[in-house]
Formats: sequence, C-alpha cells, structure tokens
Amino acid sequence: MHAEVDGVLQGRTPVHDDLPSLPYTRNVITEALRLYPPSWMAMRVTAEDTELGGRTLPARTMILYSAYALHHNPELFPDPGTFDPDRWADERAARVPRGALLPFGAGSHKCIGDVLALTETALIVATVAARWRLRPVPGSRLRPEPKATLESGPLPMTLERR
Repeated sequence: MHAEVDGVLQGRTPVHDDLPSLPYTRNVITEALRLYPPSWMAMRVTAEDTELGGRTLPARTMILYSAYALHHNPELFPDPGTFDPDRWADERAARVPRGALLPFGAGSHKCIGDVLALTETALIVATVAARWRLRPVPGSRLRPEPKATLESGPLPMTLERR
C-alpha cells in the first residue's frame, strides 16, 4: 500500500480524483471491513411468507443475522481469519458470491452513508500511509468488542515517520 500511495501521490495530499488510482488501498479497506464490519449484527422482518435455507418463514418473522459471522465463513472466504487485501483483486473478488460482503448492510436497508464513509476512509488512509508506517505495539492484539457497532477495542500503535 505504501508503494501505491507513494507512486500516486508523490508526496502530496490525496484528493478525490486520486481514488481510482489507489486500488490496493481500497482492497486494504475492504478487507478490514470484512474482518471487522461496523454493522456486525442486524435484524430484518419478512414482509411476506419467505423461503430461507429450505424453510418457510411466515410474514413478519424477525430474522437476526451476523455480517461478522458471514464474513468469517470459510466456504465464502478461504482462510477467513487472515488479513488478505489481495482477495479483493479483480480476478479473486469476482469469485466472491453476491451478498457475501455486507459491512454496510444491503438492499433498501443499506447504510445511506456507505459511499461517503468509503471515500473519507480511503482519503484518510492514503494521507496517513503517505507520511507514517503504523505497527502494533509488540504483544498487543486486536480484540473486537461487539456493542451497537463492532468496536476495535484498544490497539496501541507505534508510528514511524516515512
């Protein structure tokens, strides 16, 4: 990611028009959202009788689903616990089934701010990566905390100026 950011930005601050030239940075963000989706658990209600997984669910049935569990399903994402931004390279991403990645939900209930959030995140990540290398403090470990959103919990980092 540092090499991509350095090659595209050449020391300047990123702008929106740079985003198409930062595909690996986008892959890093997508993979982080797969591992730790902000909306880790959601509920839906069937509007009509619906078949799901071979079972008929009557109208007004409450369904609770976990994007976190879905994103960690090895049938959908081989080696699901590994951070692998390359799984979002075009040829590999095409093999991910539709609906397997839901960090912002889907359909009519999808987060209205998803595009803004992804745009802001990409600009922030590129800005930070252009100037700093972040490394977890030795011995520290990310421990997600399921609350209203999936929070990262503390992860002390060491900053190295680039």
